[in-house]
Amino acid sequence: MTTPATRKVRIAITINLTDPDASLFGNGLKQNVVTLRDVFARCANVSDSYIINFSNISFPPDYKGPWKDYLKYFISFEEALEKCDLIVLATAKPNKDQAAKIKKAGIKTVNHIMGPELAIMTEHILFKDDPRNLYVRDRDSVSATWISPHFFERDRCLFETVNGCPSYEAPYIWSPAFIDSDVKKLNEADPVKYPGKYVPSKDKQKRISVFEPNIDYIKTSLVSVMAIEKAYREYPDSILTSRIFCTARISSKKDMIDFVTGLDVYRAKKMLFNKRYPITFALQTYTDIMLSHQNQCELNYLWLDAAWLGYPVIHNSHMMADLGWYYKDNDIATASRHIKHLADNFDDQHEDYLTKSREYAARFMIDNPQNITGYEKLISQVMDC
Repeated sequence: MTTPATRKVRIAITINLTDPDASLFGNGLKQNVVTLRDVFARCANVSDSYIINFSNISFPPDYKGPWKDYLKYFISFEEALEKCDLIVLATAKPNKDQAAKIKKAGIKTVNHIMGPELAIMTEHILFKDDPRNLYVRDRDSVSATWISPHFFERDRCLFETVNGCPSYEAPYIWSPAFIDSDVKKLNEADPVKYPGKYVPSKDKQKRISVFEPNIDYIKTSLVSVMAIEKAYREYPDSILTSRIFCTARISSKKDMIDFVTGLDVYRAKKMLFNKRYPITFALQTYTDIMLSHQNQCELNYLWLDAAWLGYPVIHNSHMMADLGWYYKDNDIATASRHIKHLADNFDDQHEDYLTKSREYAARFMIDNPQNITGYEKLISQVMDC
């Protein structure tokens, strides 16, 4: 019999994949499932790592879709009951019958939280009527909750209340594989128009893009709009255009219209509002500078993706202050100065920035020993409890 320190665990992470053509790149949670499985495969205390698909989807024998490289890791729920010692609940949760079968099989489960669940819960309870059925107290259903670093201190109270078990901070994982794959497709279609990384415009007037989804208070474009307005008032020659993406739902609202139409930058026809576009297309077609704002969501794949391709990123995350150009909280004065600085100086700095950005991004990758060690420790903790 092996000791807990050397025991090899068979582990799986859950997903609910209903569309075989669903892009990995378009959904951060799907990326999380794949990258975490890859991290588990590198852990010294893991013998096998799988993905449990909770849907009934089937893949044809000649399947060539986006999941083709990962199908060899897919197992069904029934297979998981035979093959797993630990199940990590990510983008799919078992129903009561399945949970009972997991418990009977002696398999431990962990809840892995990768999103701002306390904020989502609060907004849902305040503003929506349809039940999510996610917050009923379910004591003893899981052995631990793993929470991404940027949500840990704020959200642990929710999961320690609902799950009645300890919460632990889990390493934040990112991979360039997804954006590289998407960029490659565009580059192969038109290598001149889509060169694969940012090529400076050599124009002192820059194109600014804002990509916040505008679906909740956590990530909205409003503060970024204010920063662009301030930059235009103080440095009008620095801005060629500004595009605010993901605004199809809000751009027709009267309060939004009243706010925007009073702005100098809008009256100068240098601010445009667009629907959501694929990020690699929008970056390479419309962007010299990415401007971003968040509220208590300090780690973001979007910034890492853009910086990986060499696009300068202006953001307000203290947890990623070493990436791009940082401003604190809602400090639009600093954000506007960053716009001016980049307009004047970035073209000569872009190669150095690309190198530094990729060095910075490496701390979040699956091969980083600290990330592997972090998950080894988490796995040992839950298997020993």
